[in-house]
Amino acid sequence: MSIIELADRLSLALSVHAVAGSSLSAINRTDRALAAEDIIVPVLKVLYDWTALQNPNIQNPWTEGFDLIDHDAKIAVQVTLDKSVKAKIRDSLAGFASSRPSADYRQLYFLVLRTGMVLKRKTFADIAVPDGIDFLPPKHVIEIKDLVARTGAVKDYDSLEAMVEELEKAVGLTRARDRYNIDAIAVANDLVVTLSAGFRPRSGEGYDRGAWREAAGLLEDYQRAGSVARLRGEANAASRKFVDHAELAIEHVRLFTERGSHNVNDFSNAITAWAGVRDAQWELAGFDEQATIAVAEKPAPPRGLFATLRKWFQS
Repeated sequence: MSIIELADRLSLALSVHAVAGSSLSAINRTDRALAAEDIIVPVLKVLYDWTALQNPNIQNPWTEGFDLIDHDAKIAVQVTLDKSVKAKIRDSLAGFASSRPSADYRQLYFLVLRTGMVLKRKTFADIAVPDGIDFLPPKHVIEIKDLVARTGAVKDYDSLEAMVEELEKAVGLTRARDRYNIDAIAVANDLVVTLSAGFRPRSGEGYDRGAWREAAGLLEDYQRAGSVARLRGEANAASRKFVDHAELAIEHVRLFTERGSHNVNDFSNAITAWAGVRDAQWELAGFDEQATIAVAEKPAPPRGLFATLRKWFQS
């Protein structure tokens, strides 16, 4: 297997884990976010050669400002699923300055596990850095794409392959050579659920203005999946249909979001397009050869004003 294929698998596994973690955190399920710390340790060991990296929270759950530490390299890592990255960096730097083992530990890295989110590192330049701490946003802020990009520099191919395989198992993905397997279908399902937040606010919250962008990132992951490239016949047609509907739905949710979320026509177009990609995903899930039951997640039926508007638009 080539390095490019391993990079694709790494990207998909990290993206699935990031989406699952952020989605569960939104409903106060922090177990996936906490698991992210342990899941990411082998990844960073291989890609950054931080061979002594460990999770100190196992012995001390109240470690402040960082989640992982390497006592040989004298570095620490903060893993975050938060959208408010700048605030997280500011708070973590202050916490790390007071809780680091000694003044020899000067570098704190930030691993941002988010998909479809464009980080503008120059906006972090005005963060007040405590004395004795080295922080350069281009170096110390790490995204999923940065992890994937480092695969080409890994000299030990066997370690890289083993790491990717263990990561896939840890995040719940399965692989098969000739089947359209659960990983790509799960990504397609996550896309549908994620996109719905762009026009259907959760209780007590507003619209997720970044939902369309996260969905676009998931669509890219879906199209890069090896199992998708191997599809033939009716399964291939169902996949192309899903991609076409997904692109259309993402565009309509983007327009609904960027025009202020008040235009009735934009709302109608968004929900109609989303229903199309949802139906296409259900059809796609029928081609999974490993699942004995449908894996597509059907969102709860709309209620209140949302249900009334939908009824009008579909009549």
